[in-house]
Amino acid sequence: MKQIKFFIIAAGLLGLLASCDKTDLTPATGSTQVQFVETLDTLDIIGEYFDIPLRQVTKSQTATKVEVEIVSVSGTYVGGAEFNNVPDSTVILTSSTVYVGPWTDEPDADSVTSFEIRLPEYRVIQELTIEFSISGDHVAEPSTATYVFESVAQYNMEGTFYFSGDPNQSMQITADPSDPTVYYISIMGEKTDEFKATRSINTLTAPAGQSYTDASGRVWQLFSFTYNEEEQQNYLKEGVVFEFRSDDEIYVPEGFFAGFLDGDSYAGKINAESGSSGRRI
Repeated sequence: MKQIKFFIIAAGLLGLLASCDKTDLTPATGSTQVQFVETLDTLDIIGEYFDIPLRQVTKSQTATKVEVEIVSVSGTYVGGAEFNNVPDSTVILTSSTVYVGPWTDEPDADSVTSFEIRLPEYRVIQELTIEFSISGDHVAEPSTATYVFESVAQYNMEGTFYFSGDPNQSMQITADPSDPTVYYISIMGEKTDEFKATRSINTLTAPAGQSYTDASGRVWQLFSFTYNEEEQQNYLKEGVVFEFRSDDEIYVPEGFFAGFLDGDSYAGKINAESGSSGRRI
């Protein structure tokens, strides 16, 4: 009986999916003209996705279909190298067809429809200038717009930093010369690349799953803390996030412990509590 019931449920689900598949979700369209909201704007690069607004020029009860195109792209990477634009790869329109509107003057209504662009390399872009255009049967001026995407201030992560006010609780951070998103952390000072970390603007993340065996055979790991409310006790968890607040200050929101297993407990070199900061030497 269970098999029969399963078959009936599955068949009903397939029927429902088939009926949903035939539903036309395309909005009703009309002839109201569409334009860019801004012709020139500057946006801070704080993430991968950005919304570019369009609007209908007058009130309408229907949407207007337009096509969006990227006309030109130019810019630089962090470090000064020229931005290498690869169409549909480094600057991506998530959809080139946009249904704009309908527009209304109701107080709480949203009269703007945005299209989305994606910058997969946002972490290493210093500045980017992109010109967009819209086309279709019902397009008004301005039908082009230029947006400048600028990196927020990116702090210098390279150097030696200490924690808990103790210069002996220090680590060295080094950049990978071939990849601006890759950095290395040295705890023992035996090698510059004892641990690997990834940069995202002013955040440096050393992921879990890494270890370094020093010359004495001790296996070092990088940890942050997780707090158990019931037990009112901190526990170690692999991986650590560093947030740079200036060229000289490094903040650890979940704390930072660099150490090795010594018998039944951990011993280490760096022990910084959650919410504390380190300083450049």
